[in-house]
Amino acid sequence: ENLNAACGGMDSRRNGVAEVSPKYLSDVATNGVPVGYKQTEVGVIPEHWDVKTLESITGDKRSISYGIVQTGPHVHDGIPCLRVLDIVKGSIKTDNLIRTTQKISNAYKRTQLKENDLVIPLRGKVG
Repeated sequence: ENLNAACGGMDSRRNGVAEVSPKYLSDVATNGVPVGYKQTEVGVIPEHWDVKTLESITGDKRSISYGIVQTGPHVHDGIPCLRVLDIVKGSIKTDNLIRTTQKISNAYKRTQLKENDLVIPLRGKVG
């Protein structure tokens, strides 16, 4: 059901592959853009989405940051670091977070996560 709602015309999954409904294909063939979607400078997106630049949502006091590339060895009571594999089904799993030293964390202060930050994995696979 969530897949159908998100894809606006996709039928149920079969063997892990979503099937496209005939109505969806007809809408695309006739209109170029399916019902419930709109054409934007970044492509076809759901009508209720907005296109924004990352710069427009970071605010004046926050910048786009890469994070700590080399966390060093795991420190049992150290500062937790988020990795792509720590994100599972949209949630952060805290049981296996790698932890770094206070010194390394301080060197990357601008990369410390705050509430409502957007996390975009640059490499690897989520979960």
